[in-house]
Amino acid sequence: MGWWKDNTSKDTILGDEPLDITHEFLQHFRDIYKQEFQRPPKIAELFKTIEIILKFQSDELFCDCELVDIKKIRLQTAKRKKRQSFKLGDYFGIPLNNNKIIFGRILFRDEMGYLIELYKKLENTYISPEYINHVEKLIHPIYTISDAWKNWKWKILGGHENFSIDNFEHPTFKLGNDDIGWQISCGDLTRSASKEEVENLIELKVLLPEQIEFDLNRYFNAIEETSQKGTIDYEVSFL
Repeated sequence: MGWWKDNTSKDTILGDEPLDITHEFLQHFRDIYKQEFQRPPKIAELFKTIEIILKFQSDELFCDCELVDIKKIRLQTAKRKKRQSFKLGDYFGIPLNNNKIIFGRILFRDEMGYLIELYKKLENTYISPEYINHVEKLIHPIYTISDAWKNWKWKILGGHENFSIDNFEHPTFKLGNDDIGWQISCGDLTRSASKEEVENLIELKVLLPEQIEFDLNRYFNAIEETSQKGTIDYEVSFL
């Protein structure tokens, strides 16, 4: 499980598992409203629910609430521009902290989210899909959500015109741990597996765009450090 400090607050620590659990909670919260009222919840309903719980249990749940009472949670909204559209097969660019851009492609969508692949290509500006098509892949495909495309943070470059889902091959992931045992997942198929079989596989999970950006920046910082020593090591631990 990965942990990192929030860029906006040095004292705020975020982690993969807390994000995963919160995401699952929000999905369940949505499903309850859909079942009862045939619609997703309003954001005000979520905040009011959390507010009620924090009023009575904040000191039991959080380390910095022993001497304070939660009176109200404020929600700040702002107008947003039209969502960026995207399709399976589209290439996209992810801006990094070093003013470089790394590129990826949207491969597949299922109940887990969007499966993407990233490429070993850094540029100073966005480039056409034709210059990305045959570039070596950086890592095993990973799952993420659509927020970074919708809000224009990851720019869509096109390329879906030449993409066919019929040619897509599901990658293989691992599930489980040493205590409950291991499984291998590939598309709709899941089977039991030994520890040795899953040793080189990555875990089946959804990574938020912020997590991916954090790991990419950390990865390429490590690459830069090794290159200054006279070698470039693409096997630096990543994701």
